[in-house]
Amino acid sequence: MANLVEDDFERMAQQVDQYADFPLGGSDASVIAIAIAIAERRSITTILTTDRRHFSAVRPKHIEAFDLLP
Repeated sequence: MANLVEDDFERMAQQVDQYADFPLGGSDASVIAIAIAIAERRSITTILTTDRRHFSAVRPKHIEAFDLLP
């Protein structure tokens, strides 16, 4: 389980702003923003998701792109 810290909320807001033109609903944007914030803080490079479309489009700060599973 990951605890969110203040910096995570700032990063989430940045992600929502950065991808505002991307066809992404509020719920999806929140989940992706949280996942990216946690991945960046913990240096996670692989994401398990069925939402390949959205996670393929986002660019984390710590790597060029996520490795997506399955």
